[in-house]
Amino acid sequence: KADAYSETVGVPRRPGNRLGEEMSEEEFVVRILARGPGPTLEEWCESWSETEIKEITNVGPAVERVLRLFTDQETNWNVFFGQFRIDAYRGTGAVATWQNSRMPQRFWHFLTHADVKEKVPAPDRVNEEEVTSPQGNYERFGFRQISHLHFLADIADAISSAGAYSYAPVDTEAAIPIALDFCKALLGKHEMGDWNVTFYRLSHKWSSWFHRVAWDHAWVIEDNTNETVTLFFATDTD
Repeated sequence: KADAYSETVGVPRRPGNRLGEEMSEEEFVVRILARGPGPTLEEWCESWSETEIKEITNVGPAVERVLRLFTDQETNWNVFFGQFRIDAYRGTGAVATWQNSRMPQRFWHFLTHADVKEKVPAPDRVNEEEVTSPQGNYERFGFRQISHLHFLADIADAISSAGAYSYAPVDTEAAIPIALDFCKALLGKHEMGDWNVTFYRLSHKWSSWFHRVAWDHAWVIEDNTNETVTLFFATDTD
């Protein structure tokens, strides 16, 4: 039942604890059950419509360095980096917290929220009806949950392989510490592997902002402790 629940609501499967050790099955089930069933979709929508989201993008030196490695290349790179905090919950029961609901449709609601939609690439190749299934985010946005190490490797690979008709500004070995500093800057006080931070790689043609060629990248990082969402998108084409 725990596995079925995790598949439906998108929580990690058997994550490690803060010591880096894999949790026992009993501990994992206890944590899942402690979350409770969460609100219904109707309750979520009513509450979410009155939720306030603040942009809190903070580009420090480590983040700026990675963004420059994309944008300073004389190619067609287009990069979006943004951080948002779900700041205030209102509506019936104030149930629309990012952490306690885990609604499969939450990414659609996030991107189309009044406080967000003018600032991020629009999901113009997917509509609300297409994300109403229990796996809405995963099917239509191409969500794939990845580990912190996979995310680290993704960033290192992106800055060392470059894009169409461009030369990598750094070699593979040099890209790894740059990517590690970038990840640490995103995590803040969290440690690498903290189970309350979830990394996703996105695919599929969910926005025309992407050219959907080999050099497209899209990641979403959810910090469930601080209820923040980081978006990092990059695209290049010939």
